[in-house]
Amino acid sequence: MDTILVMAAHPSDLVLGAGGTLAKYAREGKHIVTVVFSYGEGTDPVKEPIDVIATRIKEFKKATGLLGIRDTIFLSLSDLKFTSDIDEPSTKKKVEDILGRYKPKIIFTHRADDPHPAHKATSKFVKEILHRLKLKPKVYMFAGYVPFRFGSKAEPSLVVDVTEYYKTKLAAVKFFKSQKPIIDIVAALSNMACWLAGFKARCKYAEAFDAA
Repeated sequence: MDTILVMAAHPSDLVLGAGGTLAKYAREGKHIVTVVFSYGEGTDPVKEPIDVIATRIKEFKKATGLLGIRDTIFLSLSDLKFTSDIDEPSTKKKVEDILGRYKPKIIFTHRADDPHPAHKATSKFVKEILHRLKLKPKVYMFAGYVPFRFGSKAEPSLVVDVTEYYKTKLAAVKFFKSQKPIIDIVAALSNMACWLAGFKARCKYAEAFDAA
């Protein structure tokens, strides 16, 4: 069975960016493997990192379980040293092994112009490692909290009607309670992006992706 690989900087990113699409693909019986680079523990300066990590893992497993995703690999990069950790040889080796094991036909990851430093670094990392290994899967990029599209790629390369799975995505996002109130703001932007993509695609809700 062909594998769809999802490579995201933080646990909630892939749910916000592609949750409806992944729920749809999971329901269709496609094999989905998620790779999460960091737990995002740096967003909570009050709690101990180990406690934040434990909470994020529980929230993520509940969210992806609802979406129908069973296989996840955590790379455990430091959220505070993300851009340096991602360039470590050990990180590259882990991802090379993952690519060699699963041989994905499709990869979802962050958009190259995502304003978040960790998201942008993940997108760059994926592009570079695929080039170095001379692998050519289809790569689709998401930016779930950017509702408006500008520039030469104003039209997406892939649009998925997620109307049937939209409530499932919303329910999955709600599991990330430890990220309130930020997650609520990002989710609102994601909702707007899905509505606008759906409007253009003549359906109620859609998720749009650029090709790398």
